[in-house]
Amino acid sequence: ALQDIEIFETPKVHLEQYPTTPHLAACCLYEAQSRYGDIEGRAVADLGCGTGMLAVGAAVLGAGYVCGYDVDSDALEIARGNVEEFEVDVDLVQCDVFHLPAQRPPGAQL
Repeated sequence: ALQDIEIFETPKVHLEQYPTTPHLAACCLYEAQSRYGDIEGRAVADLGCGTGMLAVGAAVLGAGYVCGYDVDSDALEIARGNVEEFEVDVDLVQCDVFHLPAQRPPGAQL
């Protein structure tokens, strides 16, 4: 189903927007869950979420809470559409991830 995620039509190279392919996203999410148990029931932060490929995938796999962060409002608009299309619960925040507070969200493990 990740192949149905809308991606960038025109990535902004100055923001280093390199789309994550559905295959790569599926492999990363599979490894995170099967090898480390880091998705299902866990809090997941997708830093530089772009169009939400990994955030949506984590939500589909049963993450307890997912939040995607990106500096680009255009990318987040696409991500919102993907979240709605997949009917998953993902919070999206427009910010520069270098300026996030250094606090652990409830349920997060380091």
